[in-house]
Amino acid sequence: MRKFKIGIIGAGMRAMFLMNEILEREELQVVAISDISEYSMNQLCNKFDKPWDKYTNYIELLSRKDIEGVIILSPDYVHEEQAVAAFQAGKHVFLEKPLAITLEGGILL
Repeated sequence: MRKFKIGIIGAGMRAMFLMNEILEREELQVVAISDISEYSMNQLCNKFDKPWDKYTNYIELLSRKDIEGVIILSPDYVHEEQAVAAFQAGKHVFLEKPLAITLEGGILL
């Protein structure tokens, strides 16, 4: 089975709660994570004993050619910005709700 290389945007509590489910998916391979908090990224890597590449700027993660898609687990107020950037980078996007915090932002996506 082919594995899709993905990045995780947001390494806080949502990632802590959902990472087991993500890692159980045989078709997914997490290769990088991004969060503005290095502490949160280190906590996530340590909890799951994974040496994922870490980026404090999600744009750097999105610039990687080997990453085919992202799972966005960041706070709601940045979902729209990060999803639009991921689509513009040509990535597949899995975005938990809400898509955006305004009607206009939801229409944009």
